[in-house]
Amino acid sequence: MANDKMVETKNSVLRPQDFIPRFERALDLISKEFRIREKVWIHGHFKPQEIFKISNSEYYLIDFAHTHYYPEGYELAFIIWADWLISADWKLDYNEWRKGVFSWIENLRPVAKKMKIKKYDNLIRASIIERIMGTIMADIYIANKTRQEKELRIKLLYKLFDELI
Repeated sequence: MANDKMVETKNSVLRPQDFIPRFERALDLISKEFRIREKVWIHGHFKPQEIFKISNSEYYLIDFAHTHYYPEGYELAFIIWADWLISADWKLDYNEWRKGVFSWIENLRPVAKKMKIKKYDNLIRASIIERIMGTIMADIYIANKTRQEKELRIKLLYKLFDELI
């Protein structure tokens, strides 16, 4: 999606000199971390209205938009992405905004433990970095948002990226 927009570099909110070095570092980290993880078939994210209960033991999921083989535990970052990277108040000061991300990381730690995910901190770090890149390229850059909102959202995500990397 972002590819089609990349041609508009003049006055773009996504300046190559800021984005490309981060993107390259992200790819390196993601590649190293995800390579050592077992790939599992997961949905990625879905909403309650997309689940239909047929019986006490049968359910139907009707949204397969993000279904794919992902590294074990990767779907935990989808929760943080949907609830915070996309939905949180982008006008918050970074120090206030980041609390939501790290609160989610801690809230999901027992889930990761129950899922027997090894080295959760490494996985969640790489997974959130992947979601930061995706959010910048797909959810912000090509979205129909004001320039101010795009710039402030990207600024928050760059700070989070720099802190996590």
